[in-house]
Amino acid sequence: MKNSRKLISIAGTLVSLASPAVAFAQTSAAPAAPPNAQSAPEAPNKPAEKPPTAGSTEAAVGATAPGSAAAIPAAPVAAQPPPPAPLPLLPAVAPGTVAPEVSNLTAPPTPAPALPSKLAIGKEGWLQVGALLQGWSDLQWNSGGGPRNAKFTFRMRRAEIKLSGDIIKDTASFLVAFDPAIALKFTKSDTTVRNSADTGTTTVSSYAPPGNTGILKNFWVSLKSAYLEASIGQFKHPISYEGQQSSAELLFAERAYSSRYFGDTYDMGVRLEKKFDAFRYQVFLLNGSGQNQLDTNRQKDLAVRLEATPVKGLMFGAAGLTSIGQRSSRTDALNTTKDRVEVVGKLDMAGVLLQGELLWGKTGATASGNERTKAAGRYVTAGYTIAGKVQPVIRYGYLNTDKTTKPGDATSYALYSPFGVATDEVRSYEAGINYLIQGNDLKLNLSYGYFDFDNIPALQELTFMAQAAF
Repeated sequence: MKNSRKLISIAGTLVSLASPAVAFAQTSAAPAAPPNAQSAPEAPNKPAEKPPTAGSTEAAVGATAPGSAAAIPAAPVAAQPPPPAPLPLLPAVAPGTVAPEVSNLTAPPTPAPALPSKLAIGKEGWLQVGALLQGWSDLQWNSGGGPRNAKFTFRMRRAEIKLSGDIIKDTASFLVAFDPAIALKFTKSDTTVRNSADTGTTTVSSYAPPGNTGILKNFWVSLKSAYLEASIGQFKHPISYEGQQSSAELLFAERAYSSRYFGDTYDMGVRLEKKFDAFRYQVFLLNGSGQNQLDTNRQKDLAVRLEATPVKGLMFGAAGLTSIGQRSSRTDALNTTKDRVEVVGKLDMAGVLLQGELLWGKTGATASGNERTKAAGRYVTAGYTIAGKVQPVIRYGYLNTDKTTKPGDATSYALYSPFGVATDEVRSYEAGINYLIQGNDLKLNLSYGYFDFDNIPALQELTFMAQAAF
């Protein structure tokens, strides 16, 4: 009996020690009951338990004997709900402002992937395709009448396609550009001549091109290094900065008369050049025979062009060209022997555009007693870009292609024939406006020009141009 009481006392002590731990585990596993919640229902017909009397064994240990059903009642465990979704992080809010509602927070849209601008070619090269498309509506008329009839026409002025790229990255490159729009239909001309027996006349029809119909423009293959790019092919003529400019970057629909006379053409040969941040140089050795034309003698044109950019938006340059070899020994060199000089300046800052050139030239063989034909030209262009979209421009130009001292000399001749005008001097006054929809890539131009020729009626011209370039 004494041993039984000792065993019961030890068991009660162990149960007292274990009860707090079990209760803590149950409290952690089960959610807290809400206030005024009813307790779990008891088993039916179960008699009410009497409170333990003082001094009883239950009162001493605070629980019934181990092993009984009422020793540690098992509380019902509620089903665990799924964990709530994490709330989006709110951006930092400055003091005094209202934080945005969580429901209005959305992820930023995913940007569309950039389209590639180059295609892979060869083993490690790339190819890029470009184009310049210009459609014109052109109206011309004479002031006070005259031999030049008024005309109104639509014209595909330029349809240049360009392929450029590298065969070996930063080592070997190429470029080819052609313009199918320049190949216009030949013009029919009828001439009445007397027959060989002198008994009547005969009409003879001939067809002549409207101008240079060679569609091949720029073409070259280049080897490049850190200080030199050497190319062989066909290039823009080195004289006249505006003549060398891309047609997509012109402020007017067409270049000035002086730029078109001294430059704005192509020739074949070799070119050494390099452009740095503040300096650019070019050296040319050319046939001197013109666009896509084979040379017929040993004479070549040597040209040097230098440009300096001391600050961004400000450029000064100069260029010179001279024919070397056979300058006076051959009569067929009479019209090909050339000496030309150019000085140019350009300002493009804060929307202000200023550009001007001075050009001089002599043409003809240098044989003793032969007077060479002298020419001079100049122009200045000014403009201002408003809000990056609207660009009014004005231009004044002058060109004299025959400043000889012997007008009656057989070797003295006007060189204005490329423009189809029977005179040698012109002053031009032009105004226009560009609407830059997307810079020079997509723009509209409206230009008016008044061209005052020497000894013939002045010409007026109104041109509307739409341009797309890439």
